[in-house]
Amino acid sequence: MAWLLVVLLAALILVLGVLIVNGARSNWGAVDHPQFPTMQRSGWSWESNDPLLAGVWLVGALQIAVFLCLLGLGLAGRKGLGPLRVPLLLGGLLHAGLFSWMILAHLFPIAPSLWSFPPPTMVMVFFLWILPPCYFVILYVVVFDRWILNRESHRHFREFLRSRKGKGSG
Repeated sequence: MAWLLVVLLAALILVLGVLIVNGARSNWGAVDHPQFPTMQRSGWSWESNDPLLAGVWLVGALQIAVFLCLLGLGLAGRKGLGPLRVPLLLGGLLHAGLFSWMILAHLFPIAPSLWSFPPPTMVMVFFLWILPPCYFVILYVVVFDRWILNRESHRHFREFLRSRKGKGSG
């Protein structure tokens, strides 16, 4: 799994480099106003910069994959992830799906504004920022004693402590 982390980090660096070099410079200038066709507005907008939006999505997806890979490395035992693989992948799909919804809300504002928040901000504040962390915390609390620190791990730890007592190391 360590090789996967290296590949993901290399891809993340590559995508960030491309975004920095090619950035939003190409789409600066007058942009037609979405509600008043005779009016133009200046500056940069997401509407005229779909390739950059795809790059931003790719950076976020790679960051989520790096996060899951790091969780997997920390949770993997001698036999790999075992029963943790499915809940970890479900959490990753939840996180990536909400993140994708937030990005797509820029292009297709399918959700109405809530308390004057624009749709992408609403998705981030009420879903993306809350649901994935809660999922992973609840998963940790519910399965800790069975999958993370089980009876076999306790037994190994007690044996380790007994073996260290006789050696005189504090």
